[in-house]
Amino acid sequence: MPDISKLSVRDCTRMGKYSPSHVRPRPLLVKLLRTTEVSVILSNRSKLTKSKVYIKPNMTPSKRNSESILLKERKSLISSGENPKDIKGKSNKLLLNGSVYGSVQGSSFSLNVQNSIQVSSIRMLTWIQ
Repeated sequence: MPDISKLSVRDCTRMGKYSPSHVRPRPLLVKLLRTTEVSVILSNRSKLTKSKVYIKPNMTPSKRNSESILLKERKSLISSGENPKDIKGKSNKLLLNGSVYGSVQGSSFSLNVQNSIQVSSIRMLTWIQ
């Protein structure tokens, strides 16, 4: 791995508004001089498995909001009994067993039409029994 020194950092700022009641520290936005260093850091971030440091690429507020909605929906699927390995996120879509389960549209999550038909027929079958 190439040596990335303090000289590589162009700017470093805290994101979000300060609040003494927050338990976790606010995220840092680190700007580097060269895009190659950004690529090296992002490609090696999986090596921080035993650390409490998380590295993610900077996203626009709307992209962060979409990711937050997808993660909440993923957690609800897992709590309903789905295997976490079967759930994948891709752009603004959530895939379940390789097919589109739903997607983020605006600031809400919408189920795929085929999935909603399957869910309602399952509910109907349990209601009849």
